[in-house]
Amino acid sequence: MSVSHVALPGSERPPLAEVRSLGPVDPTTVVAITLVLRRRAEPPPDAFAAAPLTRTELAERYGAEPADLDAVTLAVTAAGAEVISADPASRLVRVRGSADTLTALFGSPLEQVSRAGGAFRMRQGGLSVPAPVSGLL
Repeated sequence: MSVSHVALPGSERPPLAEVRSLGPVDPTTVVAITLVLRRRAEPPPDAFAAAPLTRTELAERYGAEPADLDAVTLAVTAAGAEVISADPASRLVRVRGSADTLTALFGSPLEQVSRAGGAFRMRQGGLSVPAPVSGLL
């Protein structure tokens, strides 16, 4: 079953200057990425001026909604990738999967490139996300 994708606003990456393409990343290469989920509420300007919040308070007031974490986990695992950690307080979800699985999941292929200083993987352009998690990242 094919899942429709939606463009992720703000995810555009322009080409880097002085980068030489070495070709696509091997599709079987295992890659780990970090997703940042939306806050359940935006903190007011003075939210952190008084006593520091505990991690539990931070998660409950401004962290990721449990339903958002569940939806992202479902989309990631349905695509064949794995959630390796999820932290509601920081809203970070670590995901691991093959390059081809993550390319299909986020609509942006990885390329191996070189530049003065070494070789690395990169993507260009924008990302897309499965429609069920549109607006959660």
